[in-house]
Amino acid sequence: MVNDRSGPGRSYITAAKIKPPVGIFVLGMHRSGTSLVTSLLHEYGFGFDGPHLPPQPDNPLGFWEHQEIVEIHDDFLQRLGRTWGDPRPFHPDEFDGKAAYWARERLREVLDRDFLSRPLWVLKDPRTARLGPLWKPILDTEGLNPKFLIVVRSPIAVERSVARREDFSTHKTLLLWLRHYIEAEAWTRGAQRSWVLFEDIFRDLRGVIDGALRRLEFDDRQFSVKQAALDAILDPKLVHHNSEGDLKSELWSANPWVVSVWEALKMMTAGQEKDAVSQIDKVRNSIGVADDLMNSDPSVWDVDVLRHRLKAVISSRKKLVNSSESGIPTEECSRSR
Repeated sequence: MVNDRSGPGRSYITAAKIKPPVGIFVLGMHRSGTSLVTSLLHEYGFGFDGPHLPPQPDNPLGFWEHQEIVEIHDDFLQRLGRTWGDPRPFHPDEFDGKAAYWARERLREVLDRDFLSRPLWVLKDPRTARLGPLWKPILDTEGLNPKFLIVVRSPIAVERSVARREDFSTHKTLLLWLRHYIEAEAWTRGAQRSWVLFEDIFRDLRGVIDGALRRLEFDDRQFSVKQAALDAILDPKLVHHNSEGDLKSELWSANPWVVSVWEALKMMTAGQEKDAVSQIDKVRNSIGVADDLMNSDPSVWDVDVLRHRLKAVISSRKKLVNSSESGIPTEECSRSR
């Protein structure tokens, strides 16, 4: 028997059937429930060594992310002039330059030191959903074949949760939601993967997680999990947004891509992968055409910058109109004469 080294009182796992080390990448959009799923996997014996990203007010139970992995991802994005909240498509060249080279070297070092030293490891950072081209060469050269557990959550629930933390417009968040899932599906296609619906976890926690692990070809006998430990993690009061019922009324006419991908992702969680992939590919192709058109002017991608600029212009014009009507000259009025 091998004890989970992340802390006392954890579940025990049988080492006989899990060598060499076996890993799971937990993927999904930010605020989609990846932290919850990773914390549940921790109770099954999956984990990692090294520094954990500390809890925050918006995630009091912790993120279950390796702090150095997150820092490397952020540094890579910054070197490209990006952040995780950048909705622009990636160009293949961005994963072939010096920034990608140094990121891979650092990621490989952390992976070897803090993940592959464990019989069962889990790696989670929502940024990874869009950074498959950064990770695949590492996995290929190291001969690793990790499994993928992809957590899906309603786009409206995600948008409302993100809005509590970030000053993103609805359209920007929904575009990010699309990018994360479409790109995660693309780079994990052909690998062992399992899709779980966040909302289903609250209906049947054990059934959802056990079922996901079976689809990833883990043997139930590998795990000895205490139900009380799982129940202690699952606190419905931490779920502030669960709005699938509003989806069609708010988004159907304005965002058909979002609705189409959401329906496809639910098909994925139901095991209807062939039809779901076909539906996602149709949206991917349509977005690709739009990307080509919009790439002629990169500034159009930062919809929130444009939104703030527009607000400033409207405010300025209102002041100008009010000053003109009142007969009181302003600096802008004087400049405009």
